[in-house]
Amino acid sequence: MKKFIFVLFFVIPLQMVTGQDKIITIRHDTVHCRILSVSENHIHYEQEVDGYMVGRFMPTEQVLEYLRNPQSSTPAPYYHTGKQRRQKLPPTHRWQIGIYPGRGSLLGSTVDDEKSMVAMGVSQAQASDYSRQLNNGWTVSGDIHGMISDSYGIGAKYSLFRSSVQKELTMRVMSTRTDGVLISMIPEFACIGMTETQYIHYAGPSLMFRQWVDANKRFKFTETLSAGYVRYRNEVRLDPNQYPFYTASYTPSGITAVPIYNILSEGKTWGANVGLSAEYFPVSQLSVGASANLMYARLKEIKVSTKEATEKVKLEKKDYFPL
Repeated sequence: MKKFIFVLFFVIPLQMVTGQDKIITIRHDTVHCRILSVSENHIHYEQEVDGYMVGRFMPTEQVLEYLRNPQSSTPAPYYHTGKQRRQKLPPTHRWQIGIYPGRGSLLGSTVDDEKSMVAMGVSQAQASDYSRQLNNGWTVSGDIHGMISDSYGIGAKYSLFRSSVQKELTMRVMSTRTDGVLISMIPEFACIGMTETQYIHYAGPSLMFRQWVDANKRFKFTETLSAGYVRYRNEVRLDPNQYPFYTASYTPSGITAVPIYNILSEGKTWGANVGLSAEYFPVSQLSVGASANLMYARLKEIKVSTKEATEKVKLEKKDYFPL
């Protein structure tokens, strides 16, 4: 009887150990357990803790392989052959391509620009309306990422912001002589036809992080983090049939006043971009949703060109131009 009890207490634990399933994690840790089910997202298993069987889940992205005991009474999952074998779990939707059109706005302060326009004789209301129209425009961005796992990937991102304003400004001017002496105290008003268009290009490498909301992989949140190259371009066109602006042209015969009709400003710098999107997948390879992107960059130098000359302007730190 004592021999029977000894054999019983020795053989039963041995059968429990040899009959267990195994989960090997990506960190090469081995979890001895009883696998209950395997889905595309999780492995459901139970494990003995302090004498109690506890049910647990492990994301498949953390699993390097799993081994199931052929004698296990647990039903095999839909892609399990019933034999002990290694299961490598590649990420679903390995390549991610996104295109995001929408509205965009510049968040930098325009107070100094408006003050300059007011100093030229433009009313505060017109200056504020002009800045508002120029700071709001359209944007389109796109990215492509190769997924390393089901949660993150590496790729590249590009975005373009464009805004434009076309407006007739009424400017208050005072009559002066060529030597700068005021000859009339009665203000005069002039009409300025002005069209301004600006472009902001961004391109750089990107990291993507994604989380599936449901087990069926219909809803997804995605975050992107990128750092890259920013190029700025601003085009100003003045109506030649309205009030003209002049610049000085230096020639061997003297100084000549030359009218200005076109001004081009360009700059380049480094910037960063972060994005967040929510998507719904009506089919497995196509999604619709909404996204938001925030880019940060500041110009330290601007090249200003007219028909007559080109000049590089280095900005003071307090005057760095935000994009």
